[in-house]
Amino acid sequence: MQLSTAWKRLSQVVLGGVITRFAAVYALILLVWLLGVPKSHAESSLINLFTAPISIVACVLAFRASRDQRLPDELRRAWMFISLAYAMQNLGDLSWFYFDKILGIDPSASLANIPFVLFYPLIIAGLFSFPQGIRTRMERVKFTLDVLTVLVGGAIVIWYFAIRPAIARGTTDLLTLLPLAHPIGDILILVGVAAVLLRRSTGPGRRPLALLGAGLLAGTCANVLWAAVDQGGRYDTGGIASALWVVGYVLVLAAADLEHRGAGGLSKDEALAQIAPRFSLVPYLAVTVVFVVLVFDTLQHPRLGLLGLVGGVGALTVLLVARQFTSVRENAILLSEHATRAGEARFHALVQGSYDVIMTLTEDLRIQFASPSVERILGYDPAVLIGRPVTDFVIPADVAAVSAFLQATLQRPGATNTMEWHFRRPNGEEVRAENLTTNLIEDPRVGGLLLNARDITERHRLKEQLAHQAFHDPLTNLANRSLFHDRVSHALTRASRRHARAAIVLLDLDNFKTVNDSLGHAQGDALLVAAAGRLRTCVRASDTVARLGGDEFALLLEDGDDRAELTRFGERIAAAFQEPFMVGDRRLVVTISAGVAVADGEGTEELLRNADVAMYIAKDRGRGRYVFFERWMHDASIAKLELQADLQLALEAREFEIHYQPIFKLSTYEVIGLEALLRWTRTGRGDVPPSVFVPLLEESGQVVGVGRWVLREACRQAAHWRQTLPGYEHLSITVNLSSLQLLDASFIQDVDDALKAAALPASSLVLELTESILMQNDSALDVLRGLKGLGVRIAMDDFGTGYSSLSYLHRFPLDILKIDKSFIGAMDAEDSRAFVVQTVIALGDQLGLPTIAEGIERPDQVAMLRRLGCEGGQGFYFSGPLPPSALEPYLASQALRDNTPILIGRASTGP
Repeated sequence: MQLSTAWKRLSQVVLGGVITRFAAVYALILLVWLLGVPKSHAESSLINLFTAPISIVACVLAFRASRDQRLPDELRRAWMFISLAYAMQNLGDLSWFYFDKILGIDPSASLANIPFVLFYPLIIAGLFSFPQGIRTRMERVKFTLDVLTVLVGGAIVIWYFAIRPAIARGTTDLLTLLPLAHPIGDILILVGVAAVLLRRSTGPGRRPLALLGAGLLAGTCANVLWAAVDQGGRYDTGGIASALWVVGYVLVLAAADLEHRGAGGLSKDEALAQIAPRFSLVPYLAVTVVFVVLVFDTLQHPRLGLLGLVGGVGALTVLLVARQFTSVRENAILLSEHATRAGEARFHALVQGSYDVIMTLTEDLRIQFASPSVERILGYDPAVLIGRPVTDFVIPADVAAVSAFLQATLQRPGATNTMEWHFRRPNGEEVRAENLTTNLIEDPRVGGLLLNARDITERHRLKEQLAHQAFHDPLTNLANRSLFHDRVSHALTRASRRHARAAIVLLDLDNFKTVNDSLGHAQGDALLVAAAGRLRTCVRASDTVARLGGDEFALLLEDGDDRAELTRFGERIAAAFQEPFMVGDRRLVVTISAGVAVADGEGTEELLRNADVAMYIAKDRGRGRYVFFERWMHDASIAKLELQADLQLALEAREFEIHYQPIFKLSTYEVIGLEALLRWTRTGRGDVPPSVFVPLLEESGQVVGVGRWVLREACRQAAHWRQTLPGYEHLSITVNLSSLQLLDASFIQDVDDALKAAALPASSLVLELTESILMQNDSALDVLRGLKGLGVRIAMDDFGTGYSSLSYLHRFPLDILKIDKSFIGAMDAEDSRAFVVQTVIALGDQLGLPTIAEGIERPDQVAMLRRLGCEGGQGFYFSGPLPPSALEPYLASQALRDNTPILIGRASTGP
């Protein structure tokens, strides 16, 4: 199986042509005849006759290859010389036959050898006509040394086996010396074959050359062998020598045939491109053969010929050492070149794959190189940029600065500078780049500026976005508190230099919490965005609008020292917010409260504080208005802060006390109840009105704890008086509640605990609330039901001043209606308020709710209320709030009256 495969491959590669196959068969038959039986001298012409067809075919096929137009000129020329050489070979065979058979002359010493001699220069010319492919000086040196090594080695062998024996025979005749041209020619053939084999082709042309070289070597070996066996000086033929000639002819004709069949029209450059350096054994084989000959000769003739062989071996050794030295040097050069090429390739790959744009600029700032990344980053084909000034691709605004920067870098060899500028894309877009420029004028590989440009457009845009986010409100895109503070500081500095004044306005949306709680935060945010847009329309381009947080906005008005202009501005803003806002599908009317502060030597914080104070005063005055800051407002705010601080101390020192105001039954003037009222005597500063400190307690959230104490103390006092004072067994106690107390989860439990601790019946406790408290607390109804579950009575205070309607009276579980003192104070027979009082009393009668009038100060008011049917009343006409120490005697004396109240009047301790 393996033999079949090998034969098939051999026939495809070597014997692919029909002619070659027939020649191979013919040669095989001839070889059997030549090697089978030794031939005599008489048969030499017959042998030449039978070998001539193969030599003629080789000549013809070589000539055909030389005429093949598909082959490069060098190959055709080479095969032409080879064809001529074998023509001489055939002519020599014909001459040999003529001299031997026709003339009867020994051809070995005749003119028949002249064609054979001409064979050698022609075959040498053909061999050296093949492309050698030597590219570098070191390769040429190695090639020369290898050829010389083969030359010396072959010459030694031929000298030993062919030339020396002939010289030893003492032949002096020219015709008898003519055969010596054969070994000399064989030496040259060895050189030519070495040149061919050392050609080291890697393309398809290596097979014909290998066959050609093998055929010529076979012929050379045949010549040497023939010369070696012809020691007697006479011609002989047949045997191995003739067989080698036949093999040589077959290999040569196969090479010519394969060259013709494999011709692909390769050009000279393509043929040379297929030649690559490879390791070759040819010179080493030559040396090995010489050493073998040396050993052989030493063994055969220990005293003869040693000097010549030793000299030849010495020459070969010198050549091998020279070649080895050349190889080492070549390897060093190759390693250096490889490192250089690797570095260049690495640098080229880095430049080609670099994300940044890399350019080199000439001294006149023209682009001489641009990396491929320029197309991706700047949008230009690199070829378009070559030769043009780099400033042609810079935005006009940066051209002057860029030119100055590059010129300054040119003045400092080796310097590296950095600058940011904008390149311009073909479509007009701008690319912000960070440019690192190095002066490499003195570097011969660059000879200019090296520019490395990195696209930082996105980074710069992100930086701007971050800066914008850091100083702007993300919801409304207005300036935030930090940016507003910064601009106010700069505005105050500029104003001081111009001897002018700036103004700021702080605004707050009224009842914004109600919008958030009722419609949700998304709708609240939409309202804030709409309010911000409306504020922008009210200011100048030089002014600043900011959102400080929540629903609080601020305006900075430079050159805002004109009070009349500021007044018009405040009116413009107030008018702008009179228009309803469309939030989703709802129309909302939202007013603003604003505080205006004009700078008068204050710093940023002080100015903001002043505007804030004015804004809260605007809220206290009823909202929906603006207020200019005045100095007394700051004093009031300071006083408020001090009051808050003292309030905390008052809680710790227990400076609070409870006063009680009697509630009379108007029909009999008997005391039916007491209202507990909280009082504070400030240490060192006297009494503080409840209207002042109670709001502070609510702001701080301390009203829950204080209210819990008031509730427990009032229940305890009422229970005590019910037990100790005759006639007051059914005395009730009224306690006012804060809205924060209703929000406290433990309030119902606190009430229950206070009643149980005092052993006071729940029906004797009246909890008093205002209409506004009931309106602002969605959970108030549940709390009131819980209190009613305890048995506590509920009174609505200040009825008629708020959102009074029958729906509320039906909705909440009320027990008592208290008529506000504002209706009582101005009531007379013809006042319309008397009608309101009459209506409230009638309404209470219809609903079964007793009414109590507050603020009674005159006897005619008592008379009118009794006539209208009001059930109870309280006020300074009877008595103001009294401390427990004064109340007990008053109640005791009041119990002895005869349907006539004991009047204390305004001698009491305040409202």
